[in-house]
Amino acid sequence: MNGNYTVNAKNSDVLVFTSIGYAKQEIAVNNRQTINVSMQEDNQQLNEVVVVGYGTQKRKDLTGSIASVKGDAFKDQPITNPIEALEGRVAGVNVITASAAPDAVPQIIIRGVASFYQPNPLYIVDGVRQSDLNSINPQDIASIDIAKDAASAAIYGSAAAGGVILITTKKGSNAGAPPLITFSARYGVTKPKLVQLLDKDDYLKAEDILNPTVFTGKGGLDTLANTNWVNVLYRTGTEQNYNLSISGASNNINYLISGFYNQQTGIFIKNYSNIGGVRVNTDYKLSKYLTIGEQINASQRITSPLVGAQAFLANAPFRTQPIIPVYNSNGSYGTEPPGYGAQYSGPNPLGAVNSASAQDTKNNFQGNVYADLKLPFHLDFKTTLGYSYYLETEDLFQNTYNFGPVSSNVNSLTKSYNQSSQLLSNYVLSYNQSFGKHNISALAGYEQITDKTNNIDAGESQVGEPGYSFIQTSASALSLSGTYDPQSLIKSQFARVNYNFNERYFLSGSIRQDANYTVFGPNKQKGVFPAASAGWTISEEPFFNKVLPELNSLKFRASYGQLGNSAIPPYSFTVPYQQNNISTGIAGGAQGFAPGAPFQIANTLAGIPNPNLHWETITETNIGIDGEALHGSLYFTAEWYNKKNVRYDI
Repeated sequence: MNGNYTVNAKNSDVLVFTSIGYAKQEIAVNNRQTINVSMQEDNQQLNEVVVVGYGTQKRKDLTGSIASVKGDAFKDQPITNPIEALEGRVAGVNVITASAAPDAVPQIIIRGVASFYQPNPLYIVDGVRQSDLNSINPQDIASIDIAKDAASAAIYGSAAAGGVILITTKKGSNAGAPPLITFSARYGVTKPKLVQLLDKDDYLKAEDILNPTVFTGKGGLDTLANTNWVNVLYRTGTEQNYNLSISGASNNINYLISGFYNQQTGIFIKNYSNIGGVRVNTDYKLSKYLTIGEQINASQRITSPLVGAQAFLANAPFRTQPIIPVYNSNGSYGTEPPGYGAQYSGPNPLGAVNSASAQDTKNNFQGNVYADLKLPFHLDFKTTLGYSYYLETEDLFQNTYNFGPVSSNVNSLTKSYNQSSQLLSNYVLSYNQSFGKHNISALAGYEQITDKTNNIDAGESQVGEPGYSFIQTSASALSLSGTYDPQSLIKSQFARVNYNFNERYFLSGSIRQDANYTVFGPNKQKGVFPAASAGWTISEEPFFNKVLPELNSLKFRASYGQLGNSAIPPYSFTVPYQQNNISTGIAGGAQGFAPGAPFQIANTLAGIPNPNLHWETITETNIGIDGEALHGSLYFTAEWYNKKNVRYDI
């Protein structure tokens, strides 16, 4: 307790000193008989670096609300989507998974529903926007930072109403060491927790009470089927997951190359989803002034979803009678046994599943390159060019079926093609300098985003052969629809200034202007989103240790900011034209007009356009307290916030 110690050690040994809340120290003996060590407090939680919009900050310097989850916290969890890593880990962040399908995408809501047009969070991966995280391998993630309040998210303007999630992927490390090769594999099962339904005997007893005229006094009851439809339709799901990565570094380069493959079968029959992908991250230090690098990620997911006549299964197996056999004696799918009038009007669930087949293929590519140039006068210039490409194709064949009361003698084939791409470029000039106890960091930037979409949906009935090929017959009927939009364009300017005095008093302000040319009306295409915040580390005041010596650190912070919501369909400020035929003759003739009578075609607007459409602005005030106690073994935060949503239609 008084710090004295005795150790039997060789002269070549190294002593390791550790204590909770203090930094570990390793000291060589080197022929010494007495070694005195003064332990240093380790404020690792407050000194960690977190990712903020277009940069990084130490946590102790933050004046906004940003939560962090490190990749090591979930590297051993059986998850396939990074959003699942946040479940139960971050206050104010709700992760909702509404389906047990293997390709189900969890919904994430940050600090409650923000709008009737609730936007998803904005996902930033290595500084580049992405529409979702389905193609990101959780094993490649170094950290996830969640900007929860308006002050920390306002730098992203009209896209940040749902919050901002910033993901940093791993890079190579240990310069001079041999390449690090890492391989992991796992196999797991998912056993569904199923409701046990009535078997035949209990079902007959229930019917005798509810509908006595159906089975009471009738023969042949012992020959009726006793089918457990839960066991017919559900199964134990399985998962296989494999990860391989190679990483390394030298004085001028670091690299990470990784690949993964995940195969899942759902708990519902015929439902599966397989995904595989690769990632390449590299940084090259060309000189002490210039660094370049790139991050490339590509993946493909193939899924067999539940579609077509399987939609009849919304209430199956819970409304399907146990007396219906899976198969009839002739091999056809079983139907309600005749002669009883039990009045079941649904299909054979297994037949509904097997009557349709579908395959959904999703291809994802994201890549970005950057150059970072150090300039005189403590300036730094970074430019990033990012490109993403998404292609989804879905094939659905619905065969004919006959399930007694539910039947169709017409088959159909539906094929869809959804393609989108995004090109992003941004240019950021930053400044960092200290003048005695005054510390200033600032940045200004310009960003441009262009999107292109191309969608086609085709359908045919009375297809000549089962499968995913359009084989026409004389009875075939075709349908075709689609959209093409290469016009989406967003131009943005943004700036931020951070100031602190002696790491005790903090001020921060940011502003962003977004010009969205396809979502906002022509009279209000530009939106401005400001934010301001302040902080006071009271524990740095001379009087603090005398008042509360148990607290190592205590900080008050407050923020105010505005965010925009542009999660509405493009061109909502316009209305389409509609065509009207106006007869000026006498009614009659094949099309309602007298033969030879004049007629007039008129084009009119289907509604009233709104050139002032400038959708929603969310205003948020946030007050928070951050503290550290017990020499770094306890860290706590408490926050109060108030969000208001204002909708601008005119």
